[in-house]
Amino acid sequence: MYWGSIFSFGNFVQQGIDRSRVEKVLESIHIAANKNTVRSDVSAVLPGGIHMAVKLALKIKADTKGTKLKDFVATINSNANIQSDIEKQCHDVEECAKQFPTVGFEKETMKYKG
Repeated sequence: MYWGSIFSFGNFVQQGIDRSRVEKVLESIHIAANKNTVRSDVSAVLPGGIHMAVKLALKIKADTKGTKLKDFVATINSNANIQSDIEKQCHDVEECAKQFPTVGFEKETMKYKG
């Protein structure tokens, strides 16, 4: 698992990526992120600042033909290499999450055990 290369902080506008595209990647690998706007944003609808971002979004953007979000999503859904990368990242996230207890859930209180 290489968390350092997955996550970075800051404003991705300078790198040519917006929150919507990064958010699609984060959703696909089961990460919820705080997507606050930053001072340099020109639109609250497409803020550029994000507290957690994914380098994979930049790779997908580079492979995307077209500029619309639907083109970006189509690339995610049709590119086998990207799907493989997403599956690996998803697996890494899930394995990391397994290390921590689920909030509000205790095994001792389970109704059905098996």
